[in-house]
Amino acid sequence: MIFNFSTRHIKKHLSQVNRIIDEAVSGVDPSIKPLYDYIMQARGKQIRSVIMILIGETIADKSKLYTTCAGIELIHLASLIHDDIVDNATRRRELDTIHQRFGKTNALLMGVHCYSLALRLFSRVDNYTIARVSEAVTHLCEGEFIQVNHRSNHALSEADYWTIVQKKTTPLFAVSCELATYFCGLPPESHQKMYRIGTLIGDLFQLIDDILDFYGKDSSKNTYQDIAMGDMSLPMIWGLDLNPHLEEMHYTLQTNKHIIQHKTRGITKQKVTSILDLLNDINLPTAHYIHDVVRSILSQAPEFTTYQ
Repeated sequence: MIFNFSTRHIKKHLSQVNRIIDEAVSGVDPSIKPLYDYIMQARGKQIRSVIMILIGETIADKSKLYTTCAGIELIHLASLIHDDIVDNATRRRELDTIHQRFGKTNALLMGVHCYSLALRLFSRVDNYTIARVSEAVTHLCEGEFIQVNHRSNHALSEADYWTIVQKKTTPLFAVSCELATYFCGLPPESHQKMYRIGTLIGDLFQLIDDILDFYGKDSSKNTYQDIAMGDMSLPMIWGLDLNPHLEEMHYTLQTNKHIIQHKTRGITKQKVTSILDLLNDINLPTAHYIHDVVRSILSQAPEFTTYQ
């Protein structure tokens, strides 16, 4: 999925985030340095950092914001490395995956090493940041565990799907929004509402990613990875409701595209409305950027989404 925030202004802030990441990586043991040199060739969308930067636009001293962004990017990187091992994926960000290039043992150790670098960065910020990110990582790991243990469970419900998403995908979005608001100096009730907004943004991000798996794939990842691994995405759950024969999934989803569009539009409208309602309750000077983030995510699948 392409995230459409590539302005010079955003790139200036991301360069500060990436400088901190590069400094953290520069001091690693020579035995692991080649793995970092390889993976840092493609840094991905850095969408969580972009969201934090947009929310924290008015912060005078952005050092804590940048450091936290860098730590969250390393957490996300670690999760991708381990996800690719679990999924036996061969491509990520238009490169061979780490385990494909350097072996599973090295990839496993590198993922743990990424977590350690992130923890060191968070320790420079404050205890609240450490606590909140730690909780998010706990949810992330639990979500991955639940998903793996429900593979090929064709009885998985829509409610079960959202439980997995809100454990595995949304926590880093949610804590990114919360901590950016915290650094802005807004009251605790605003942090909680921004956490909820981040959860909803993560929901939308995952839903659109699942839709694109069948109706317009990002070439940087494995095609139809979910169906190959037995991970039950929402389109697959809807597809099995229409036709219980998994081997006909692609045909079912293509011939019933209008039904999938209708269902997806209903969900996106509901979640966008919730985001807008929450934003109205928060005195956030940069709230308009949240609208831009949501529009950018939904614009990746315009036939399936709605934005009021």
